[in-house]
Amino acid sequence: MTETLLKFLNPQYVIIIGALISVCGGYLASAKTDIESRKTGDKMNLISQVSTETNKEITAIDSYCSIIINFNNLNEPKFFLNHVGETKLENVSITIWDSEKIKKLNQLAISDGEAFFKEYKKCSNKFDFEIIHPNTSYPNIPIDLDENENNIDLVVEIHFGSRILRQTINVEKYKSSDRIIKNKIEENGKLIAQSQVSK
Repeated sequence: MTETLLKFLNPQYVIIIGALISVCGGYLASAKTDIESRKTGDKMNLISQVSTETNKEITAIDSYCSIIINFNNLNEPKFFLNHVGETKLENVSITIWDSEKIKKLNQLAISDGEAFFKEYKKCSNKFDFEIIHPNTSYPNIPIDLDENENNIDLVVEIHFGSRILRQTINVEKYKSSDRIIKNKIEENGKLIAQSQVSK
């Protein structure tokens, strides 16, 4: 049978036809691999996007909240909780310590430990929020300041998700109109925001 075919076909044509079939087969296999690679790449991109969005929702990596201080016409401080960013924050716990009050307790810590801890508890306020929505502000956060002091010195610890932010608020001469407000927010030693304003 092969001899019969070889009588009617030139061997060079057979080689050329075989080469063409081989090239076509290689091209089709390559095209199929490219299509599969693109599909896999698209799936990986989709998974990456979903993972990024989920991680953003869980950790709120692009958002945070902080305490803001403003003063009315009577030079009375007003405190607000302010959300920054586009992702809601869930299960937020905020503790605010008044460092000016704590400084006065140093002597009491040496003389009467039990009385120190009792008074120390009065130096902090704790607030819990189930959800803080994006770009919102919560007014009238109650912080009891020492009326005998001219400065405000607060340390704020903000917990949400797996994140812990530490904020310091310092106001020099807060009862006067030439006060200086310093605000700093850090996360794991990394500066998130910082400002100094004279009002």
